[in-house]
Amino acid sequence: TLNAILDAVLALGASAPVAPAVAATLLAAAAAAPVETASETIPRYVPRAKLLPLPPKTHAVKGLYVLTADSEGVAERLADRIVGAGAQAVILLPATAANLSLLAPQIDALRKQHGAIAGIVHLAGLTQPEVDSLDAWREQASLQAKGLFWLLQTAGPDFSTRESVALAASRFGGSLGRDAEGPALPMAGAAVGLFNCAVHEWSTLRARLVDFEAGASADFIADALFDELAAGESRTEIGYAGAGEPGGVQRYGYTHAAEPVADHPFAPHLQPSGDWIVLITGGARGITAEIAEEMVRPGMRLVLLGRTALPGAESTATAAIADQAALKKALLSAALAAGRKPTPVELDRELRAVLADREIRGNIARLTAKGATVDYRAVDVRDAEALGSLIDSLYAQYGRIDAVLHGAGVIEDKRIADKTPDSFDRVYDTKVDSAWLLSRKLKPESLKLLALFTSVSGRFGNTGQADYAAANETLNRLAWQLHRQWNGVRVISVNWGPWDAGMASQQVRDAFRARQIVPIPVPAGRRWFMDELAYGPRKDVELVAGEGPWERERAGGSASAAPAAAAGGAGLPLIRQPLRVGAGGAVVLEQRLTLRDDPYLGDHRLDNKPVLPAAAALEYMAQFVAAGYPEWQVVEIRDMRAFSGIVLDDDQAERELLLRARSSTHSDAGSQAVTVDLFELPRKAPSYRATAILLPQVPEAPPAWTDAGSFGPARDAAQTYADHLFHGPQFQIVKAIASMGEGGIDATVAATSPGSLIDPAQAGANWLFDFGLVDTGPQLALVWARIHRGKTALPSSFGRVSRYGSGPITGTLRALIRMKPAPHEAGVLYDMQFVDASGRVRLAFTDAESTMSAALNRLAGNS
Repeated sequence: TLNAILDAVLALGASAPVAPAVAATLLAAAAAAPVETASETIPRYVPRAKLLPLPPKTHAVKGLYVLTADSEGVAERLADRIVGAGAQAVILLPATAANLSLLAPQIDALRKQHGAIAGIVHLAGLTQPEVDSLDAWREQASLQAKGLFWLLQTAGPDFSTRESVALAASRFGGSLGRDAEGPALPMAGAAVGLFNCAVHEWSTLRARLVDFEAGASADFIADALFDELAAGESRTEIGYAGAGEPGGVQRYGYTHAAEPVADHPFAPHLQPSGDWIVLITGGARGITAEIAEEMVRPGMRLVLLGRTALPGAESTATAAIADQAALKKALLSAALAAGRKPTPVELDRELRAVLADREIRGNIARLTAKGATVDYRAVDVRDAEALGSLIDSLYAQYGRIDAVLHGAGVIEDKRIADKTPDSFDRVYDTKVDSAWLLSRKLKPESLKLLALFTSVSGRFGNTGQADYAAANETLNRLAWQLHRQWNGVRVISVNWGPWDAGMASQQVRDAFRARQIVPIPVPAGRRWFMDELAYGPRKDVELVAGEGPWERERAGGSASAAPAAAAGGAGLPLIRQPLRVGAGGAVVLEQRLTLRDDPYLGDHRLDNKPVLPAAAALEYMAQFVAAGYPEWQVVEIRDMRAFSGIVLDDDQAERELLLRARSSTHSDAGSQAVTVDLFELPRKAPSYRATAILLPQVPEAPPAWTDAGSFGPARDAAQTYADHLFHGPQFQIVKAIASMGEGGIDATVAATSPGSLIDPAQAGANWLFDFGLVDTGPQLALVWARIHRGKTALPSSFGRVSRYGSGPITGTLRALIRMKPAPHEAGVLYDMQFVDASGRVRLAFTDAESTMSAALNRLAGNS
């Protein structure tokens, strides 16, 4: 209340002592105002131990197990037990596992010799060397965290097709460092984050970190791990503790108990003060900046560390443009004026950079307006010398640092199978190396608060975020260790749920809600943090903030089934079967193509046989990728090629389709490229292949062509279908042809819907690209070829098909085609735009191509 009054006075511009009457008025207003309860709406969870029975042995120990060596002989003892059960065991050096170029050929050789891998057991976490330099820290991170990741990646093709198991071992004290202390290094805890994500990506995998007390013998650990190999256990954290106690060693799991904060007599009652020196990593953007603004008090000095230099003033060409669509148009105009023709991905990247710079400027301005002195420094937080020198300079200048918020981090989402070493290093090291450097340079004698910002993606897993989850779980373990080492310092690691700010799209929000995860409102999240400082007991270090099905997820419930395990649902009407993870980590869908399920095929016949339109194949591939990568938006289908048609011999025939998708390892930052193949089984070669481009959100529309003009005479659409086209009523959606000539076509077309082309029950669903609209491109290209070349053209490739804007495409649209010089005599090459009634481009073709032949004239109309 006092802080609110002070803020109100400052907002009024008071610079002299407040008059008693003014103070009384403000106090009365504060007393009469509703009590702020926002933070009470956000659940607060803490991990609590739960005694578990010995694991039931529901799985046979058979097949090949790959173990990493340790310094205590656990690997040899466990290998003996595995071989004694009739299985095979191979021990690798941790350094081999940590080097992908060495590991991959070893795993391939083992497969050839022994068959598929049934399980891995990573024992590098049992090693506890002294770590007195960043190089030593990174070496252990490579051996303990990254080595496990590469084992998961190389074993993944086997994990994706059969029941399998992955274990890791550590010595945090039997409770992962929570209720007891152990000598393990924090990065041994990365296994929890890796496993939480791995079980989302491979539904047949059982995976867990098994933690032991410091004094557990090698034989005891080997026995326990052998039992865990056969255990039907879904938890990813298990601890063995209690040696020397009356009941002996017990097996524990962890629940997440909802425990709201209260004004406890032992709470630290930590209140930020105007004389504080606060160091904030990643503090100029995102939720860290939001919390910094909530914390700030007049006079406080904030030192913000960012990856990039402080942005200067924005260009006058864009500074006054608030609307994102208009801003993108301005950026495109500037690029074209400079002789560049950016792709949609490049243009979207430029837009995000402008918006990020605006966010930094705005946040710094707000912090300054609240009375803080803001010192922004561009520092690579992984650089030991740079970060260490900066911290030393702060101590030299101010004598202390009172609080640190560590929010630095990067995200480069990729499935385990698609992750590269460089990308893993960027994500993991940015968060983890900087936290270790802070732990070594900060002086606990003057420090009051260290808050590490982590994520529920580590606690409970998320598809494609194994590296990010590993980093977060490393920080959770580091927080417990610093809590014990730094008496008097409040150390917390906040595993934030998603915030309702800056999220990519409504699709991402819906995906969270489908998992019963409720985004955190910004004001409530800010107050939650302040309440935690004031009232959270010091003993609570590892916290989960936000509403979600955490208990079911921790216990292995079904609330968070991996996206690739579910069918497309109401939003993806062509996806009728569950997706699965196939060999090599590819996402796979198998389903039948029939006239019953795909009735539009009846109106797309060649020689009276139903044929899958290339446009429908494009929509199939787009919806398949959307189902397999629900955290992204499919914005473009690129380089789609037709190798062979998919034909039903008669109206009762069926075709088995197989779709397979694999992420590219060369995607641009902030985007995802996915290669997708569409097979007609049992053929080994794909019928169609394309690359899907994914972004966090669908780009706003580019400008429509303004120079279309008149290409030639008008044509009657109905007569055109009768004379030149083979399409039945459902595909006769060209409603008018205003102009057609050598240079192009200007037509009017009508959008379709799943309710009209598939099933009236799908009336609420939407297309991604509307394959009815997309098909009008090849239709009009065919008519153009008949009239201007005397030949019939069928689609052979779509160079690039892009979609723009939010919301479904409805009503009639203007379809503009610009013909281009063809690459060969039989080719028809063109660009195309579909423009809605408001003048927005909703779909666009670049370098669409059809191949023409006089022999095909028999297929079309009255030929």
